[in-house]
Amino acid sequence: MNNSKMSLGTKINSRISLLSNFIGYLEKEKIEYCFLGDLEKSLLDQESDLDFYININQKKLIINLVQDFCEEHNLKVANLLQHEFNSFQFSICYENILKNIEIVHLDFCNEYIRENRRIYKFKSENIKTMKINDKIDLKVLKSESALVYYLLKKILKLKIDDQELNYIFKLSKEIDILEN
Repeated sequence: MNNSKMSLGTKINSRISLLSNFIGYLEKEKIEYCFLGDLEKSLLDQESDLDFYININQKKLIINLVQDFCEEHNLKVANLLQHEFNSFQFSICYENILKNIEIVHLDFCNEYIRENRRIYKFKSENIKTMKINDKIDLKVLKSESALVYYLLKKILKLKIDDQELNYIFKLSKEIDILEN
């Protein structure tokens, strides 16, 4: 491992610092991305994936991108799962502030495909920037697109719990459509 490369990355010791550093890495590499889903749930729920659309369509490039990010920040990829031909989940380990090992699941796709059927194609005009805190600007789907994507995803998985239903209602309020 190249030590000069490692020194460039800041210490990652939480989900939010991993997210912040990864966003910075994507922007430095000039890769179009968009966070998908309920950000609040993803940051608070240790079991939740951090789902992203990234505009890379070659398997090797996605794998190299994540490996380079992990190398730069002294992180380890514990597992890699390709669950559709264009969707990958990386289980990444980091040491939290209490010196315990935690795992974050980064889930990437370049379009939403389920059972080899194209369900949703992401377009840059459907992406907006949202301020999370004073350090993080995150690209997310605009409310209309987020609602369509999220509803399709949950319906096809046949899984909607109370928190997910509340997120769907929140999105519907943002675009002023009927909640019922």
